[in-house]
Amino acid sequence: MNVTDETDVQCPYCGSVFTIALESFEGRQEFVEDCAVCCRPISIVITVDEDGISHAEAHGEDE
Repeated sequence: MNVTDETDVQCPYCGSVFTIALESFEGRQEFVEDCAVCCRPISIVITVDEDGISHAEAHGEDE
């Protein structure tokens, strides 16, 4: 994995903010990451354009 960017996401369960590493390709990235604090699974959707991250969303299992 070629990692060049990072972004902060907020856990929809406990509200903690933590940093995740991103792959460096344009487009839409969807993956599940466990919260670094409460360990619950978070669905993360990130849209990357040629200038970098344009939008990041974090959703719980029930959203």
